Order: sequence, then C-alpha cells, then structure tokens
Amino acid sequence: MRRGPFRHPACPRALLLTALAALLTGGAAAAPAPDTAPDPTTPDLINAGAAALRHSNFPQAAQDFGQAATLDPNLAWTHFGLGLAALGRGDRREFDKAIRRADDLTHGAPEVRYVMGVQRYLARDLHVADEELRGAVRADRYFLEARYALGLIAAARGDLDGARSILKDALVIDEDYSPARFQLGAVLAATGDLDGAVEEMDRALSIDPDLEEALPNKPVQFHDRRVLPGSAHGGGFRLPLPLPGPLLIAPRPRALLAAGSGVHPVPGWFLRYRMALFLEQAGLWSRAVDLLELALSSNDREELQTAVGNRLVDYLPHRHLAMDSYRLGDLRDARLHLEIARSRGDAGADDLRQLDALILQGSSGTSIVLQPIPDRATGDTVAIRGLVLTREALSWIEVGEQKALLRPASAKESAELLADGPSDPDVRSLYFEVPAYHLPAPGANLIRIRPATAEGGSGTEVEVLIVKTQPSPQGETPPGAPGGTAQVGGAPSGTP
Repeated sequence: MRRGPFRHPACPRALLLTALAALLTGGAAAAPAPDTAPDPTTPDLINAGAAALRHSNFPQAAQDFGQAATLDPNLAWTHFGLGLAALGRGDRREFDKAIRRADDLTHGAPEVRYVMGVQRYLARDLHVADEELRGAVRADRYFLEARYALGLIAAARGDLDGARSILKDALVIDEDYSPARFQLGAVLAATGDLDGAVEEMDRALSIDPDLEEALPNKPVQFHDRRVLPGSAHGGGFRLPLPLPGPLLIAPRPRALLAAGSGVHPVPGWFLRYRMALFLEQAGLWSRAVDLLELALSSNDREELQTAVGNRLVDYLPHRHLAMDSYRLGDLRDARLHLEIARSRGDAGADDLRQLDALILQGSSGTSIVLQPIPDRATGDTVAIRGLVLTREALSWIEVGEQKALLRPASAKESAELLADGPSDPDVRSLYFEVPAYHLPAPGANLIRIRPATAEGGSGTEVEVLIVKTQPSPQGETPPGAPGGTAQVGGAPSGTP
C-alpha cells in the first residue's frame, strides 16, 4: 500500500559534497558575503571636506573636495572648497586656479570675493584686498566677516578713524560679533582711549573667551559664516570661511605726530595683560597664562605703578602668573614667578604671603599662616597667632622655645587669616596662639615656628625676625598684633 510519493535515496556524490561543505564551514551555514560600503556621494565628500577645514586638516580637505570635483566638475562648491584648502596650505598656485573657477561658476558670489580679499590681505596687497571685500559687502550688506576684514585693512593702513567707523557699522548690524568688538578695542587703544579699549575687549572676551589675536604662525582660522536674516547667502552647503585674527596696533610715527602730544597709545603688552586678568577672573587660567607670557615677552618689568596711556596703572604679570600656575597645579612655575614678583614688587604684600603659604602647602603637605606680626617691638612680649594647614595628625606647634597646642580653627578664625580657605578639602585648618611670647634680649630676635607630631617629628618651618628696640618697664601690657590678614612662609625644613 503506497503512503505517499516515492523518494529516491540521496546520491552518494551529493552526500559527499554536503559533508565536505559542513566540514569546511564548521557545521554552520555559509554566511553571505558582506555588502561593500557604497561610494561616497558628492554631498558626502563636500561635507567631509568642510569638517576637515574646521579642524585645519587642509590635506584631507583637498582630497575630499578633489574627489567631489571629479564626480561633478561643474559644481561651484567643489572648486570653492579646493580654494579654501589651498589657502589653508599656503598654496598660491592651486588657490588661484580653484578660486577663479569658483568665481566663474558663481558669477562673483559674495563668499568667493570675500575669500579672494582675505588672500590678498594676507599677501599684504591691501589695495586689491579692499576692492574685493567692498565688492562682497556691496553684494551682501550683512556680510559681517567682510566688514570686519575691511576694518582690519583700514587699521593696517593707519586709518584709525576709518577703521573705527567700519567696525562700529558692523556692530550696528550685530552687536555680539566678537571679532569686530575686539578689533574696535584695539583701535581705541591705539588712539589712547584706555577705558574704551578695555571695555570693548572685555565684552568681546565675555562673548567668545577663545578669541585671540592673530599670530605669525596662525594668521587665520576657519569658522562658519555668521548668516543673518536678509543676507544674500544662497543656501546649500555651509563651508567655513577664513577669518583673520584681530590685530593689536602700533600707530605709525606720522599718525602720532598728527594726533598731537595729548594722545598716548596703549601698548600691546598692557592690553594682553588686561585681557589675561579678565580671563583669570572667568577661571580660564590656562588662557590667562598664555597671554601673561605674551605680555612678558614685550615687557618683563613688574611695577606697582607704571605709565600706560595717560595714567599710572599696576603691571604685575609675575604675580598673576604665580597665582594662575598654582591654580593649574604647576607649583614649580608658581614658585618661580612668586620669587620674581617678590624681588620686583611689594615683597610684603598680603596676597604674596598667602600664595607662598598655599604653594608650600601644595609642595610639602603642611604650611603655616601667621597673623601679621610687627617687625619692631618696644615691649618684652608679642602675641603670635596663626593657622597650620595640614593633612597630618599634628599635636602642637613649637614657637621658639615655647609650645602651643593645636585645635580646629573656627570659621571666623579661618576667614580672618586665610580669606579663600584651603584649596584642598582634605586639608585641615588648625589654630594656635601664644598671647605673650617673651623677647629675651634687645636687638634682633629670630623666632622659629614649626609644627610637631607626638613622635617629635617636625614639618614646615618659618622664621620671624622681631627687633626689640628697648626694654619695657616692669608690668607694661604687651602690644597686640595689628589687625588684617597675612601669611609668613619660608622654605620647607625637614620632611613634612
């Protein structure tokens, strides 16, 4: 009786091939070959080239735009991108070839004329640069980058009034355009307007803290264009444009003579110093250090009062470099600049004493902060009070031949002696007091102060020199320490 269709047994050859396939594939079914990645399209290549420009990877940008031009040789964006990459590399021949082709294809688009103007500005051909940039502004009156670059050209020519007018017009269009505001500050500085210059530059940095002046090895940076409503920008791809850095201006002698004896230009070193202070207050210590070092390269003389413009101002770059280096954790540079600041400025300044104690604390793990002590005394005793900042378990402090117990400082005591408090939360503030330290002899009395552990080990040591001018009558009340906050510090002695 048939139960279904007849099935022939498998062919021995077929069985052999099936077994061989299973052996080669480990018993699993053969996986299909992976699909190959699709070739990049013209838009993909243009966007990749734009990203490479933003990261200053000009060889990669040239490769991406070159591939796009091969796929679509009549697309203006590809040739424009090739011109931008050539400008970044400094390849004048390739730039001219690509940008002329982009100019023909776009019939003189504002962006193309702008880039041609920037290239001529960098080549110091200010006349042609001015023509190209004015053409870009005529085609697009909201082209902020072109207006800003025209202000740079006017300033480079020594036409400070023209530069000021151009830059103010740009700021009427967009008051938050930081490059124009920074450059306006530089122009005002060249005309002797210190307050106006500082105000404009501080405002520019508050908008863009990364804004910096043009440097010889980095005359331009590539940024996306600031497109405003009403702009003639044609849409499509957004390629970053080259933006020259702002210039600090040294007025020409002829311009100074024409301005008269009442005009005192603000020097570039002070502008850099002043910008560094602004960045320091914003907590941008690394940027502040860069500007302070740049200021020092032009003027390394630290002075409490120096002539800038028509007034006397403080110029203390080493002091600020010491503070910023400490905040960045660079204790070696902090110590170096602190010692220079002490040698050239007010060595007894409270902020220098505090900074010295903080550097000692960071270097040794323990530091001592003293309330200011008079360097001369007419009585037999003086009061010595202070804090020990430490991570260690300390029992007492040796003040000369006397010992004083250490106890946790109150919030009021810490604030009076160290306004900012310890920078490290693991550091404890311990208070000590010797109400009447005896001065044994007339003349100089050297007092060594050092914390000690229960095992007898000592840590950071400071020395205080007090001159006893004359003995006091018996029973005279010892003078108290003057008010205020100060620190006294010295080189570490022994192991902290």
